Amino acid sequence: MDTKHVGESPFTWQFLLDALQANDNEYKRFSANKVAVQVSVVMDTKRVGESPFTWKFLLDALQANDSEYERFSANRVASQIDAVDISAGEGFLSKIYRTTITFDDSTTYEAVLKVPGIESIQQVFDNIASDGREKHDASTIDSNTFVVDVHNRECDFYNNIGSKCGAPLLDIFLAQRIGSNGQPGCILMESAVGKASTGSFLEGLTEKIIFDIAEKVAHMAAYSLLNPLPADYPFEFYDHGNVGPMIPPMLQKLRDLNEEWFGPGVDRLHKYLVDEPFLKYIVVGHYKDAGLPGVLVHGDLWSNNILWDEQKNLKAFIDWQLMHEGSMTFDLSRILVVCTDAELRRACTEKVFRFFYDTLGKLLEQHGKKLEFTFET
Repeated sequence: MDTKHVGESPFTWQFLLDALQANDNEYKRFSANKVAVQVSVVMDTKRVGESPFTWKFLLDALQANDSEYERFSANRVASQIDAVDISAGEGFLSKIYRTTITFDDSTTYEAVLKVPGIESIQQVFDNIASDGREKHDASTIDSNTFVVDVHNRECDFYNNIGSKCGAPLLDIFLAQRIGSNGQPGCILMESAVGKASTGSFLEGLTEKIIFDIAEKVAHMAAYSLLNPLPADYPFEFYDHGNVGPMIPPMLQKLRDLNEEWFGPGVDRLHKYLVDEPFLKYIVVGHYKDAGLPGVLVHGDLWSNNILWDEQKNLKAFIDWQLMHEGSMTFDLSRILVVCTDAELRRACTEKVFRFFYDTLGKLLEQHGKKLEFTFET
């Protein structure tokens, strides 16, 4: 508009439209309806990335649930939405879209849309088979019982428990379950891009960070002990039938990286990692035999699912698809084994669990309760 000229005149299209808008009432009435219709058609048909969700769905959801967006968008008109898949194959069960909404005054607003799907699982299998080995098919994983279940489990967490359980979370604007009527699912949340990031998996976590995580996990456990989890909620979760097909090719990939280093370990662990009763017992069964209560467990807590702000303060635990009722030491054990170098792990494991136990006890005491088990238990 600012560069196109009316014929060979020195006047631009923008000059002409502005002049009509300012001085011609009939044009104002005519153009208002035309623009409204055009904008409506665009918003109703344009999709956010490759998702099934339209621009209108995104804007309506933000308008209804995000007070900051409501204030920001007042007296502005959204003209463009750009969506970039920032999961880049790393989102195991979802595509994560960073959406940037551009308004008529060139200001922008960001939000993140998480859309479940099996495509990312297939990408994992494709990567495993990249060396020419037999390619595995993600369709062996029943999306109707796995992807749907874990997405809806995460939605139920955000909708029913998240804000109360003491876990650090991003602001969630909408958590829409996948419906039996074909309704697609999604989670719409604040954008932490440029404000927070995950830690480096290769560098491992520091002792301070581990204690920060332990404190938040203690708050989650305290919530569970003070607020018995609903009996009718399917908290217990273990689905080897859908996870199992992924284990052998991943073990083979590890062996292929370095047979001398990893081969002996793969040989020792293989029989346990494909033993469904054993895995189910260590994930969701062993604490019951010890007489310990079950608590809310993240289930997939590691470096990539923890966000830290620019000052290295813990901002959020993300990706709650594997949330379940389980052992209160599950999340911390996973952090220590997966995200901590061996030297630090050996030096601080007992201190971390002692800190967790003491913190949990203090939190319960604030509500007139006491721990009913010892540290040694």
